[in-house]
Amino acid sequence: MHQVLLGETHLARRESKPAEAAYLAAIALDERLPGPYLQLGSLHAASGQYDQALARVGKAIEVNPRNIGALMLAVVIHEKRGDIPKAREHYEKVLALSPRFAPAANNLVWLLSEHGGDKDRALALAQTAKELVPEAPHVSDTLERNVP
Repeated sequence: MHQVLLGETHLARRESKPAEAAYLAAIALDERLPGPYLQLGSLHAASGQYDQALARVGKAIEVNPRNIGALMLAVVIHEKRGDIPKAREHYEKVLALSPRFAPAANNLVWLLSEHGGDKDRALALAQTAKELVPEAPHVSDTLERNVP
């Protein structure tokens, strides 16, 4: 779709207002495309407009509830807002769809250890992440620092 490409071009040039207009035009042409919603969500989140960002990301999730990228972006936004229960809920949704998705497993370990949670679950998630990406230093660090 041309409007999406136009939006990406504007983003690459750091032109957020024209990028936003292009993504809105893409949505007007086809409301079933999750990409423009995600890009708008990212734009709004980057400028601290978390409510608007979540509204856009929520629409992408509505279009495709199995969209891991949309769910992970929702996690990031919820974490920035300090809404840890919602962030955790979205990590759990990601892991329900893809139980071996290392970034979600690793990050949920940190969330559980920092904000209270099931330590046995945290250990299992940390071990899964380590098994999936054994060479990743951030995974090793999570396992060493956050799991008893």
